[in-house]
Order: sequence, then C-alpha cells, then structure tokens
Amino acid sequence: MRIEPLQARLEAFGARVFSVNGHDLAGLAAPAALPFDGRPLVVLCYTNPVEGIPLLQARRPNLHYVRFKDEGERQTYARFLAEMPV
Repeated sequence: MRIEPLQARLEAFGARVFSVNGHDLAGLAAPAALPFDGRPLVVLCYTNPVEGIPLLQARRPNLHYVRFKDEGERQTYARFLAEMPV
C-alpha cells in the first residue's frame, strides 16, 4: 500500500501539516512556534541520508552498509570521520 501523498492524506483527516527539510533546524522548529488552532500538528521531515558526507554520495541508494573495496578506501573513510565536524 502506498502512503503518498502523505501530506494530503493527513490534511484530509484535519491535521495541520508542514513538509520541511529535516536538516534545517529552524525549519523544523518553525511550525511549533505557530499559534495552536485546535488541529493536530504534523511535521513531515524529509532528509538526505548522505547529507554532509560526500563520500557516501556515490553509494546511493545502497546505504544499509558500507563494504570497503580495499584498504585505501578504508583509510579514506577513517580520515573523513576523524576530520568530520561534530
């Protein structure tokens, strides 16, 4: 069973629905700052699983695990993780 269009389905049940970029903290918080109007508030967060990790971009959509092709690739990922901002 398909769930799309999810936003339209939730709105049909009377919910107040906002679709946001799940990586945008201000965008996530904005709907909660709106005045309450009696309806349920639903925030649909759409994210990119490789956001901020360009090394994984080439592996999309197979991201359940990363199998290194060789030791050089393992070291490349290790360096990236060591330098990745927290």
